[in-house]
Amino acid sequence: LERLTVSSAGSSNINYTINDPFESAIVGARYLTDTTLEGVKLASAALACTTPGDISTRQDKIILAQNKLRESFPLTGKDADKNGKRVIEIKLRLPDDFTLEYQPGDSIGVAFPNSAMAVGFVLGMLLKNHGIVSSQKLSVDSKTPITVEAAITDHIDLCSPIKNKRILVALAEFATNIEEADTLKFLASKDPSGQDLFKKYIDEQRMNVVDILTQFPSCQNITLEGLLSILSGIVPRYYSISSSPLSQDDSADLYLTVAFSVVDYMTPALSFGDGIHLQRRVGGLATTYMEAMCSPYLIGAPDVGANFTIDRLKIFPKPTADFRLPSNLSTPMILIGPGTGVAPFIGFLKHREAQLSAMDSTNVAKEVSEGTWRGGFDFEEEDLSVSRQDAKGLIVGADFRGDQRHGDIALYFGCRNKEHDWLYKTEMKSLSKSGVVRHLNVAFSRDSSATKTYVQDKLKADAESVYKMVLEDGATIYICGDGNAMAKDVQNTLVEIFAKNISTKDGGSMEAATEKARTYVDDMKARNKLLLDIWS
Repeated sequence: LERLTVSSAGSSNINYTINDPFESAIVGARYLTDTTLEGVKLASAALACTTPGDISTRQDKIILAQNKLRESFPLTGKDADKNGKRVIEIKLRLPDDFTLEYQPGDSIGVAFPNSAMAVGFVLGMLLKNHGIVSSQKLSVDSKTPITVEAAITDHIDLCSPIKNKRILVALAEFATNIEEADTLKFLASKDPSGQDLFKKYIDEQRMNVVDILTQFPSCQNITLEGLLSILSGIVPRYYSISSSPLSQDDSADLYLTVAFSVVDYMTPALSFGDGIHLQRRVGGLATTYMEAMCSPYLIGAPDVGANFTIDRLKIFPKPTADFRLPSNLSTPMILIGPGTGVAPFIGFLKHREAQLSAMDSTNVAKEVSEGTWRGGFDFEEEDLSVSRQDAKGLIVGADFRGDQRHGDIALYFGCRNKEHDWLYKTEMKSLSKSGVVRHLNVAFSRDSSATKTYVQDKLKADAESVYKMVLEDGATIYICGDGNAMAKDVQNTLVEIFAKNISTKDGGSMEAATEKARTYVDDMKARNKLLLDIWS
């Protein structure tokens, strides 16, 4: 308890950054989707480091593990949708000295290396064409010299889809084949046909630098200096924290958890005039790497650190300024988070559950100590191992609702299929049963056994309750997830709900009521009563 108190105190000091991250060990992982384990069993075998006579390198093991996963999750056929929808919760160790602290609502940044396959390709290319060996040293950005391998692995982005056309122009300058050079320049041009081809061939097919070097082989003459000059650094990925510093399990280690969707999909089919068709399977650099690293944990393998080749992840905190739990426990909340957008809300709810449990124990101890002992010495509250359930026979959530000591919480979650990707189903049901969550609403958009519904449909069905919680009880609304469609649709739904009630009460037109409702939603944002954590 003392440790948790210190950890949850919070700190304005940030000890780890993108340039100086904490190297965190993976200490656990689980699929949040109903995903078969056959693929991760094969991937784990590829990462095993106890096979007699094994001389494979770290890169070899990672490449093999990722290939096993790809083979085990085909994206064509009857299970394509489920295979392409894999969500993992990963548990990461924190430093024991509390130099990396967080609060619910915060995110962590993770710095990833280029894929082992991309690194191997470029190192082989530099050795073949320029005689550069991976162990040679060089200085990047005037810093301490590092090896060529380290520079290629961590300092230039080989794997992100190309968005900047200047990369194509630069590669064309190194091309020794005139036709390849002209094609690259055409793809980068402002010619309408060139722009259309760039969109279909580069953008929609998610081509990266290594793809271009492979398909335009005369560009492989590019120098190391050329690569370092035209390619930017690898952008860190950010993930919402799904745990609470107040809710650690019995482990002796400090940790946090995040949830991520494995990015794995097929690009649109591209047909050429000569009958050639192009369609590529694309995997996310960060998430396919993490899935491979998690594979021994996903199957519950023993003593993972000693028996498998597992990298540490370079992490750093990204605190949030506004996306926080209300400071007052009596403030109601409406939490709207489909898919992995629910992750920070799981952290919120675990934190609130721990807060209520701590208050519960303190209050019960006070009741018992005040009403039981009248001797010559006093019991301390912490000496009394008794719960409010023992004292009153009431569960935590119901009791607090009874004396109005914490506001109601409504959780809206959406997913495709009830049986496959209802993330945190067990936790949600438990939080609902205990009373921490008063209203649990789940929408399924592709469940064959139910009508296709989305979170905004559930909000409309609960219009009166939503209106009352916000306009009468002062609830704070949180939205987390896709900012391209879901967040906009939810905000429009809130405007619609408020407008109907305003029109009914005022007797005015719906047009006027809608304008008032939209102004009210904008005002909620300004007052931090409507908070968004969204991504594209």
